[in-house]
Amino acid sequence: MNKRTYILLAVALVCFLTAIFILVARNSSMEPETSSTATSNTFYNSTPNTLSSQESSMISVQSSESSMISSLYLVKEYQGHIGVFEQGSSNPFQEIKVAVADLPEADQKLLKEGIPASDQNELNRIIEDYES
Repeated sequence: MNKRTYILLAVALVCFLTAIFILVARNSSMEPETSSTATSNTFYNSTPNTLSSQESSMISVQSSESSMISSLYLVKEYQGHIGVFEQGSSNPFQEIKVAVADLPEADQKLLKEGIPASDQNELNRIIEDYES
């Protein structure tokens, strides 16, 4: 190959990498859009660009009273990070040192409302989602 071919390949590579960089930067700066599809009392949350830690999980939405009765635990924001509460308790029995402000907006909203867990396995899954 001659010098001209190398120069053309180098310019093409720079253009390609620049285009990828612009696409990645644009996608990471976009606000997540949340859409919900309701089927009775079950919602599936999806955000096309920034995925919530709970994104792939089905979240059953019940009235707050019945949700609290059937849930043993509640994972929610506590003093800027994540707290794990037993049913009816105002103080967390476990605190996860993950800053809620650093999480995607969809997770922040879920944690502000509280994520119910009906058993220890479900609680562990929720905690693992935020600790990873």
